[in-house]
Amino acid sequence: MQWSLRVITGLTADTEPSLILRFESPPTKYIFNVPEGTNRACIQKRYAIAKTKAAFLTRLHPEEIGGFPGLVMMLADTHSRDLTVCGPPGLTHYVASTRFYARRTEFGVNVKEYKHEGLAAAGNATPTLPPPIFQDENIIVHSIPLYPSVVDDDGSTDSPSGSSKRKRSSSATPPPTPKRRSTEASPASNQLLDMDLPPPSISAAAPLDDADRIHRENILHLMFRPPASNAGPAAVADDMDLDKVTEPGPESPSKPSSSTSDPKQLWNRRLPKFRGTPQTLAYFVVGPVTRGKFDAKRAKELGVVGPMCGKLTKGETVTTPSGNVVTPDMCVGPSTPPPAFLFVHVPDPTYIDSVVSRTELFLPSTYGSTVQLHAIIHRVGPGVMEDKRYREWMASFDPAVNHMIASERYSPNPITYSSSARMQLELSYLDNEIFRLPHHNDIPVAPLSDLPDLPAKTTILTQDTELFMHPRLDPTATKFVPPDEFKATLEAINSGTYVHPLEDVYKTAREDADGSAPNYPSSQPNGQDVTITTLGTGMSATLIRIPNYGSVLLDCGEGTWGQLARQFGEPIVSEEGQVRGGVVDLLRDLKCIFISHVHGDHHMGLAKVLARRHKLNPSPSEPLYLIANRLTLHYLSELNDVVEFGLNDRRHIWIIDSDDVYYRKAASGPAMLKATLGLESIQTVDVEHRTQCYGLVLRHKDGWSAVYSGDTMPCNRLVEAGQDASVLIHEATMADDQVEMALAKAHSTAGQAIDVGRRMNAKNILLTHFSQRYPKMPELQAPALADESLVSEEEEPRAPIAIAFDCATLRLGSLWRMEKYMGAMAKTFEKEPGDDASDGAPLDDADAPSTSPPPTKSKKNKKEKRSAATAA
Repeated sequence: MQWSLRVITGLTADTEPSLILRFESPPTKYIFNVPEGTNRACIQKRYAIAKTKAAFLTRLHPEEIGGFPGLVMMLADTHSRDLTVCGPPGLTHYVASTRFYARRTEFGVNVKEYKHEGLAAAGNATPTLPPPIFQDENIIVHSIPLYPSVVDDDGSTDSPSGSSKRKRSSSATPPPTPKRRSTEASPASNQLLDMDLPPPSISAAAPLDDADRIHRENILHLMFRPPASNAGPAAVADDMDLDKVTEPGPESPSKPSSSTSDPKQLWNRRLPKFRGTPQTLAYFVVGPVTRGKFDAKRAKELGVVGPMCGKLTKGETVTTPSGNVVTPDMCVGPSTPPPAFLFVHVPDPTYIDSVVSRTELFLPSTYGSTVQLHAIIHRVGPGVMEDKRYREWMASFDPAVNHMIASERYSPNPITYSSSARMQLELSYLDNEIFRLPHHNDIPVAPLSDLPDLPAKTTILTQDTELFMHPRLDPTATKFVPPDEFKATLEAINSGTYVHPLEDVYKTAREDADGSAPNYPSSQPNGQDVTITTLGTGMSATLIRIPNYGSVLLDCGEGTWGQLARQFGEPIVSEEGQVRGGVVDLLRDLKCIFISHVHGDHHMGLAKVLARRHKLNPSPSEPLYLIANRLTLHYLSELNDVVEFGLNDRRHIWIIDSDDVYYRKAASGPAMLKATLGLESIQTVDVEHRTQCYGLVLRHKDGWSAVYSGDTMPCNRLVEAGQDASVLIHEATMADDQVEMALAKAHSTAGQAIDVGRRMNAKNILLTHFSQRYPKMPELQAPALADESLVSEEEEPRAPIAIAFDCATLRLGSLWRMEKYMGAMAKTFEKEPGDDASDGAPLDDADAPSTSPPPTKSKKNKKEKRSAATAA
C-alpha cells in the first residue's frame, strides 16, 4: 500500500506550512495544520481534499487554524465524510466559537482535545504515555505537548510540565492592567467581552470545569451532526434559525437573556472563558505494517488453493485439502516495519527545554520496537535553529532521518498562488500603477549552510514536495502539479524573450484612457490621491488609504494578511528586533477595521491581522478602532480567549458597536476616530441581508466620501445615507441573469448595484464580492458594463463603473480608468484556463446550501455546470 506526505503550502508571506497525508487504497487523507489559504492552494494544485478524514492542529493560533472553518464548510458543502479534528486544550472552545458562521448540521465533526493527564513531567526517563489522540486502520497518532519555559514571580525559571496552571511566559507580553473602557465603546460590546457565567441549565453543584465543558460540548451538538462512530444528541434541525434571535434591530436595543433552557438561549450565550497554559502539540505518526509479498508459486507447491491464499496474506494459518498445515511465514515474505514521521512545532526558544529535556518522547522505540522514523517536520520560530541545543537534538536521530525545516529566516518567499500572480503580472503591462507585481523573493534571508552541524538530510520544507513513506523515499517534487506559470513568465521577461500576446490591445486601451482624461474633470481635488485596494473580490477585504491620515479596512476575509504582505512587501527586522517597512508600516498606518457582518468570508482573516499588529515591536502609537455588530463582537470575544490578539487591551483596540454609529442617530461617530482619520462623519447603515449586516458611510472633511455596501440586496436606506458619494463600493455577487437567486440569497446583481449607485448619485461605482460560481466575473460583466444602454438618457455624464480585481490599487481621482480597461481585461480572461479561483475563500453565504426554496430555473447555464463540476 502506497502512502505519502505531501506539502500543500510552505512558509511564505501568505501561507504557513500545511501537509496532507495520503493513502491510495482506499483513498484517505489526513491534514496537518489548516492555515489561511489551504483550500485555495488545493484548488490551484488540484489536490483533492474531499476525502479528508482527520485534521491535526499543532496550536490554536491564527497562523495554524485560520483556514479550518473554511475547510469544515467546504467538506460539509461538498457532502464529504465526517471529520475528526485533534488539537491542544481549548480546541473545543475554538470550534464552538465559530458557531455563528460555520454551523453545518448535516456534517459530522468529532473534536478530540488533548488532555495532559498521565503524561510524565519533564525529566522522567520512563514516561507513561497517554492513549493515542487518534487511531484508525491506517495510522496511530500520538500527541506530545510542548510548553514555553515560565518565569515565576521570584524570577526563577521552571521546566515545562503538564500542569494546567497558567504562569508568565518569558516571551509573552504581560497582561494589561484592567482599565475602564472608553465611553465610545458599546455597552453591549463590553457585556459580551466580560460576561463569564456558567449556563444555569447545568447543575450548580457541578464543578466549574465540568460545567464549562458541558456548555461547549452542547454547542458542538447544535453545530454539527454527531459523527457516525459517536453516540450523542441529535443535531438541531436546519430550519431552526439560531442566529436571528441574537441581533436586535439597530433602533431597538435589547439585553442578552440569561436563560439557557432552550437551544436558542444556549446558542446565544457567551461561552465560558477559557483559561489554560499556552502550548503546542507535536505529533508522532506511526503508519501501518506492510505485509510481505505473497509467493504464489511456493503456495501452489504447498497445496494452497482458492480462498486460503487470502487468509495467509492476512496472517492466518490454513490446512490444505491434503492435510498439510501451512503458516503465513511459509509463503509470505517478511513484513516491512511501520514507518513514522514527527511533526514538531517550536514557536520560539522558550519551548526548546520542553523538547530537549524529554528526548525519550520523540524516540521511535517509545512507540514500538520496530517503528522506523523516516522524517521530522520542523516548524520553528525565530531563534530556534540558532540555538545549539536544538541542533544537537536534531543530530541525535539516526542519520537516515530526513529533516524538513520551515523557518522565517531560512525559508524563501516564493509566490504561492501562481495563476493569480501571473494574471497580475500580465495586467501590469496594461497599467503597472493599478496592477502591481506581487512581492516575492526566492532567496531566503540566510541559507541553511550558515548553521553548523546540521544532519546531512536537512532541507527546506517547500510547497509541492512529496515524501513517500511507503515505499520509503527521500523528499522529491510532487508529480502531476500544474506548472508554475508566474515563474515561467517572469523568467521569459528577465531573459528578454517575452512578448505579451495582447500588447496591441493593451496599447489601444491605454491610449483610449489617456485620450478620455479631459472628460473626467476632478470634482473633489483633495480626495484625488485616496487609494482603494481591492484585496479580495470573492472573500471580502478592501483597503482605503487616506494620505497623511491613515487607512481603513472594510471587512477582512480569509487571506487578507497574505494579500497585504504581497501588496506591500515583507518588513525588515533590525538587530535590535524592531520591525520596519513593508506591510508592517501598513499595519501601523491602519486606524480602523469595519466588519459588516458575521458570515465567515467577511472576517475569517481578522484574527491573523490583529495578532500580527498586536505583536509589533515597538507597539503602534495609536489604538485601532474596530467597528462590528454585536454578533461579530460576541464571536471575537470568545475567539480571543484562546487566540490572544489584544481584543481586551484598549491600548491596542477600541471596540465600537455598529449600532452606536447608526446613521439615523444624532452622533456622527467617535470624536477621536474622526480626528485620527480627518473625517466629518463615520456612520453605519443597516442593509438587507440574511443576517444582520451593516454598510458604512465615510465623509471626509476634505469633501470626498465613500460608501461600502457590505452584503445586501438593493437597499433604499443605503441610497439615503450615501447620497452624492464620491465612490460607492457595492457587492455584485450574482450575474444579471440570476435575479431570482440574488433575491433568495439576499445579494445583488451587477445591474442592481449600478442602479443603487445611480439613485445615490455616486460619482464612481466599484463592483466587488463576486460569487465563487463566477471566478471570472470581469469576463461575464465587462461587455454589459460598457453597454451605454445601461444608462438612462437623462443621466449625463454617467458615473464611471469599475470592476474590482484582486490587489488592484485604484486612485479615487482616476478610478474611471478601470472602466476604460475592461475590454482589454476581458480579452485577458478569455485566454486563461481558469484553474485558480480568484481568492480561494471558502464557499460564502451566497454559495452555501440554503433552507430557502431554490429559484425556479429549469436549466443551468454553462457557467453553473462548469462550477458544479469543479466543486465536485
